[in-house]
Amino acid sequence: MRNMGIITKGDNFEAGILTLHLGTSLTTKGISTWYERDCVKNFDTTDLILVLGGDGTMLRAFQNYGHLQIPFLCINFGTVGFLSSLEPEEIINYWDLIIDGNYKLDERSVLRVSITRKEGYKDLSYYALNDAVIRTTDLHVSRQVLKVDEKELCTCEGDGLIISTSTGSTGYALSAGGAIVDPKIDCIIVNSICPRKTSLRTMLFDLDHNLEVISLDRRPLTVFVDGIESTKINQGDSITIERADIKARFVSLNPDRYFNLLRSKA
Repeated sequence: MRNMGIITKGDNFEAGILTLHLGTSLTTKGISTWYERDCVKNFDTTDLILVLGGDGTMLRAFQNYGHLQIPFLCINFGTVGFLSSLEPEEIINYWDLIIDGNYKLDERSVLRVSITRKEGYKDLSYYALNDAVIRTTDLHVSRQVLKVDEKELCTCEGDGLIISTSTGSTGYALSAGGAIVDPKIDCIIVNSICPRKTSLRTMLFDLDHNLEVISLDRRPLTVFVDGIESTKINQGDSITIERADIKARFVSLNPDRYFNLLRSKA
């Protein structure tokens, strides 16, 4: 281990205390560190990004640094922790293994979310580890056309759509009545938010398909990527969702952790 980045949930006192202890340990062992607040971060020599927080902190870290393809290790200071590798009390048992690089990597598929305006030009593009959400900003029924590989599949009417990875199936999609999908399965999951037609159920597509959502709504819709408000779309604008050219890489120390969390918290 040459260099480690450390990202800490700012309003969590316990996470801050553990950050101090781990930072001191790394310095003692001659390992360089950078923190999110630092103006200069040496990404070229960074072997690992340590995240102390919940799933929201981890998603924010991925949005900022995921494109660098540096592995993440998240210590859970949140409520659930599906994106975390360890609980805080477990770090003492694994710290030496982590510093020695003695761990496996779990790679998760990521979505590429691209916005095309009705005039025909491509505007914005994002990586989504969990999901892209297209929804109304007020209380009205919205309408979107869903296309798969340029072929129209259906018109969705309701409060919006959640388009997620299998990793994101335990996030907002689950709260909207979606299915839990093993994160090792490469797929795109589409869930309608409060659909007008109760027959509109969860849809799963192979990740090699390209999905397109076209807004038919005369009022703007808001697009959230991994829980962060990203942009607004207007009538005729479209969103393309496809397999990204990167993977999310997580340190795996306990292969049973995901299913243990499902049993206890899902």
